[in-house]
Amino acid sequence: MSTTFNPGTFTPAPKRASAGAMLLAQGKMEAKLMLRHGEQQLLSVIIPLALLIGAAHLESLTGHGLHEVFPMVLAVAATSAGFTGQAISLAFDRRYGALKRTGASGVPAWAIIGGKILGVLTMVVFQILVLGIAAYILGLRISPGGVLLMILSLFFGVAAFTAMGLLLGGTLSSEVVLALANLIWFL
Repeated sequence: MSTTFNPGTFTPAPKRASAGAMLLAQGKMEAKLMLRHGEQQLLSVIIPLALLIGAAHLESLTGHGLHEVFPMVLAVAATSAGFTGQAISLAFDRRYGALKRTGASGVPAWAIIGGKILGVLTMVVFQILVLGIAAYILGLRISPGGVLLMILSLFFGVAAFTAMGLLLGGTLSSEVVLALANLIWFL
């Protein structure tokens, strides 16, 4: 009795997905979760947009123009996506056992973390588009060098705040993280 099989008997040939495919799939899932979560949108897009529009209309009273307010609004938006959103999301994923289930599915820890980072980057690109178009409509003009500096500083800020959010969400209880992350965002 022969134990060899003809080529093509077991197709498609089962194998582990490539590192890039795993990272991309996890990133797409995290981005979808962030983009359709109402509280995340409130903190990451709606409040910063309201701040931007309010500052533009109150410029004559405050003396601060869009060129001063826009970087702060981007910082608030990036902090929301990278720090507050990731800290709270990770803490509650831990609480409800979602990370254990994801880990048991064969997704490595690096792909989970990388997916969260890709999700944050997707949200930041969305924020830049929405807030940048709104600022342009409100009359803000930035030089190409200013845009490059903005993207560079935003990248480092998002990296730092995302790392802090993942650290906070991965170490404290979900209730403490919820209170602390929202307090830090507010301050």
